[in-house]
Amino acid sequence: MRNAVRPFHFAQANVESSSVGDLARQTPLGTNHAFQGFADRFLVTPGDGIQDHFVTLSAKFSGVQLSAVYHRFLSDRDGYSYGYEWDLHAERPLGDQMLAGFKWADYHADRNAMNVARNSAAGQAFDLTRFWAYLQYS
Repeated sequence: MRNAVRPFHFAQANVESSSVGDLARQTPLGTNHAFQGFADRFLVTPGDGIQDHFVTLSAKFSGVQLSAVYHRFLSDRDGYSYGYEWDLHAERPLGDQMLAGFKWADYHADRNAMNVARNSAAGQAFDLTRFWAYLQYS
């Protein structure tokens, strides 16, 4: 079924680290906001790589498309936890050419010694909450 909404979805995405752990594949022209949580904590891939295990729940209610996503982030090398994130998203058409939307992200960093030591400079070892409200015209 084309454009079908899956009410429940589980997936895993990996971005590997190098063998020395200082480098990881980077996607500077990518749209990571759509893939590794709305809080954008991983726009720069950590040197230890990243595993993103996530579950998505979605539904449509009274014309509003709703989704909730839970992410669990682990390092690809050494398997320590970066933290977890909750994302909520709601969108509703306003006529034929307008769309109103809301996004909320709540990232909770794991304060384990490996994460704090290796990822504090990039900000990935600290909590972050973000909120967006938007109108889209097409």
